[in-house]
Amino acid sequence: EKSAISLAENFNKLNLDREQRLSLCKEITEKGHDAANALAKNFDKLGFIDDILQCEDGTSRLTLCMGIANQGPWTAEGLAMNIDKLGLDREQRLLLCKEITRQGQSAVYALVNNFQKTKLDGCPLRSISSLFVDLKLQGLDFYSYDRLTKGETLPKAMCRQLILEMLVPPHFENPRNMCRLGPFATPIKPLLDLMVRDQSNAEFEQKKDKFLEFVQSDTKLSSFGTFFKSAVTKAIKKAKPAEKPIVEFQLMHWGAYTAGVLYDMTDDQRNKVLDSKLLEQILEYRNPHLRYPLVRHLRNLAEGNLDIFKDVPKAATKARSRILVKCLSFMGISKEVIDDFYNNVCVDDVFKDTSRAKDLYDFLLGLLSYDQLSNREKKLLSECLNAMIEDRKSARDTLNEIEGKLKGRIPGRRGRYKPGPPEATALRSRLKMLKEKQSTKTKVLPDLRWLEIIRGNFTRREFFEILERKQSTAESDKSYMDFFTEKFSTLFSGLEKIDNLPKQYEKTFDKFRNKSAIFTYLGKVKQLPRQEQEDVFKALSAYVAAVLREEFVNTRYNFTEGCTHLKKVFTDEGIRSAWLDKRPRRGEEPQKVVLSNTASSDISKPDYQEFFYRKIITDKHLVPDKYPTLRDYLKGEEKDFEHELIQEETHGVDHEKIELQRQVIRLCQKAQAVEDFLASIQKMDLGVLRDDLEELKHLGRVKITQAEYTILESDDPCDLLLIGTEVRGSCQAVNGTPSLNKCLVGYLINGEILPIVVKDAKGKIVARSVMRLLWDEKNQKPVILQERLYDNTERPEVTKAINDMAIAKAKKMGVPLVSKEIGSGPRYEGTVEFLGGPAPFVYSDATRGENSGPFKVEGCHLLYAPDRK
Repeated sequence: EKSAISLAENFNKLNLDREQRLSLCKEITEKGHDAANALAKNFDKLGFIDDILQCEDGTSRLTLCMGIANQGPWTAEGLAMNIDKLGLDREQRLLLCKEITRQGQSAVYALVNNFQKTKLDGCPLRSISSLFVDLKLQGLDFYSYDRLTKGETLPKAMCRQLILEMLVPPHFENPRNMCRLGPFATPIKPLLDLMVRDQSNAEFEQKKDKFLEFVQSDTKLSSFGTFFKSAVTKAIKKAKPAEKPIVEFQLMHWGAYTAGVLYDMTDDQRNKVLDSKLLEQILEYRNPHLRYPLVRHLRNLAEGNLDIFKDVPKAATKARSRILVKCLSFMGISKEVIDDFYNNVCVDDVFKDTSRAKDLYDFLLGLLSYDQLSNREKKLLSECLNAMIEDRKSARDTLNEIEGKLKGRIPGRRGRYKPGPPEATALRSRLKMLKEKQSTKTKVLPDLRWLEIIRGNFTRREFFEILERKQSTAESDKSYMDFFTEKFSTLFSGLEKIDNLPKQYEKTFDKFRNKSAIFTYLGKVKQLPRQEQEDVFKALSAYVAAVLREEFVNTRYNFTEGCTHLKKVFTDEGIRSAWLDKRPRRGEEPQKVVLSNTASSDISKPDYQEFFYRKIITDKHLVPDKYPTLRDYLKGEEKDFEHELIQEETHGVDHEKIELQRQVIRLCQKAQAVEDFLASIQKMDLGVLRDDLEELKHLGRVKITQAEYTILESDDPCDLLLIGTEVRGSCQAVNGTPSLNKCLVGYLINGEILPIVVKDAKGKIVARSVMRLLWDEKNQKPVILQERLYDNTERPEVTKAINDMAIAKAKKMGVPLVSKEIGSGPRYEGTVEFLGGPAPFVYSDATRGENSGPFKVEGCHLLYAPDRK
């Protein structure tokens, strides 16, 4: 790694062409985080800026910049640091910024820290707002937000729009005093106060009254205030008694956001939006999360062209799709195509019930994320919409003709028509087939479902490449389902022999709680060093193939194929049967976990020292020996730690390492607030510890949303894939650090692992503890190891339910239950070993991290011992 860093620092002395430079840069990044960071810091020495400036025009320069940004986070960071040197105009810089944000959180930080170099302060509000949304979704945190809104980085109106976007779903976890930052927030303070999530009922009622008073009295918002108060009253009356509190909160939150958007529009724009009555239609959307992007796009339309608000249909069922279709014209799609699409698709009889047109709306909303289309993209998208129109017209004409013949009339012809019995039978069969094909329950439009799956899970470039292929002469006969099948088959190995892959995908991965999780994880796997990438990819492909074949459970416990461990622990058929006999059994009701009190729990003194001990000493997310003073502090040694840090400094230890130790110790000693701590370490190189900071933000505050949960033993492929994503504190999230979450494949395909999970009403995991069926070589018998408990609820009822279920499992199997991190008990005198399995990497909290083969767990205590009889 030191050699790689040295190469990065002296790159300008190497005589290499562009391809050679890219190849060498890739090799350097594979040597570690510090090496990749050195490349980003020395980006001006890599020769890419000269390559960009040698391009003939701005379009060519932007194209090359986009290609370089896609090489990885380090190139994106380097471009962010040098964005003012690339010869791009303002619109091109904005497009490059959006591409940079897609390269990960480190690229987001680099962009924020160099935001003044982007010179975007004169951009239209609609353009900069879309960048804010991208920044938020890619990991913009409170401290990056703070940096953007302080000083002269952004105009006040942009700061207000930024804070609005930070406060809408998906929720930005912010301190309660966020809205009081900066003079820019003062004009709309009652709106922002209401939007902060963590507040008591009394606080909410007080802030609601202030908000309603403000929007009705403010000269800019009075018209909106009158409409909104009336609309809220009607909506709450319609709601069921049990749903009224949440409905009221959702409406108020959306109202505050909408008022904030309207506040910074011109009077003419604001009046046009209010006069169009489109806000009333948006308010009727059943899914509250869809309301926010629609308001954002209404603002975009108003800023782009006020004429677009002419002839807006007033019927709610039509206006919902009309809003979305109108937005397409702002993107550059011609009015003729849009009108034709609206009249022949969106208001077709099939789409009168908007709840049945979800795929259509998902597709249109997805298209709206592609703002600022290139000419090529506009052409491809127009042709795509035209093809849908023609397909819909053709299908409708065919249906009308067949139905006419069966009724004795052919549309457009005079006289009666009487088909013979064989022809009538054939016509009815054809009619049934066409109706099934056009049914909104299966396909809103032919191929629309698959087109949306492609758009939602593949990159923008891949989406438009598929549109281009579809419109070519050579591949025009292919369906979008065919294109998806072809593309998906190339992502994983071993899928060629799966019969009817599209249907199997719809039955499996398309029904997962997080439909894009498998694609996200695959992206992380591709960031691993070459050999590790190949090993993990092979295991992940085996998981995907087994899920698609609907043979996942059988494959996972098939110990005959190279799994030494399962073959050993399943020697006794009774043990095997009991391990596979999961609770609840098929047809049984899941066990419930009932909370005695559903109020949010506030822990006034979160234990930061215990948190960092677990992350640094136990899990080694930082190497403890590289931070000796912090290591000794976390272990409870009594020293003058400030004196120790000064001694380190005199011995030439890196200043950043000293400062990190100092800040962690100050936080643990309650000498500073967690917000100040996070701000102080924002620019530091924390490695995988940075992923743990999200958990730190939640420490000491838990929000309970329901009184009852379900608990079960689960080897469901979706639960296993999301085993580290839905609970806080796990390094096995699909979007986590590749060097750690490469072990997620162990949870997926190793049959000795069986999690106990607690789920909320939506099926999301809120707590879990993994059981491992390991081997006791000393006593020649299996033993269950219960690992660390991850619990978003932090409730004793949940902890007890999980531990009780683990003991019940051990009793049923007649084997000991041991642990290193759960409960207490006498020392277990046997051995606890894993003998090796199909996954190349396995993560175990009990062994403090990654294992690439067999391992032993030392120092376990006994939680349950079976009766010797």
